[in-house]
Amino acid sequence: MQELSQPTVHIGTSSWLFDAWRGVFYPDGVPKNQYLPYYASQFDTVEVNTSFYAIPSPSTLINWVESVPAGFTYVLKFPRAITHDRRLVDCTDLTRTFLDALRALGPAAGPAFLQFPPDFTRRVN
Repeated sequence: MQELSQPTVHIGTSSWLFDAWRGVFYPDGVPKNQYLPYYASQFDTVEVNTSFYAIPSPSTLINWVESVPAGFTYVLKFPRAITHDRRLVDCTDLTRTFLDALRALGPAAGPAFLQFPPDFTRRVN
């Protein structure tokens, strides 16, 4: 019988952009444009919340990939246009656009997740 492997567990937070972390997590001398590389030296994954508000440009995604070591994983939130505005209705093209954009992350692309509004139901109104 084949032995089961242990699951891989990734540890991270819900962003790396918190100025309040300066002097607490980020050393005082770390400039804001170096937050991500420093963050990636401590954690191996991060949730990207900015994708909820706008799909990141390919150049932004490539910059993120180039700022972290191999093996780092980005977890992006689906855009609110899909989950909140359209509520999963008539959003195939936008979903495809979002997922196609994530290709720029290459192997750093992790799961993408949906955050729904509190009043979301399975019924179409």
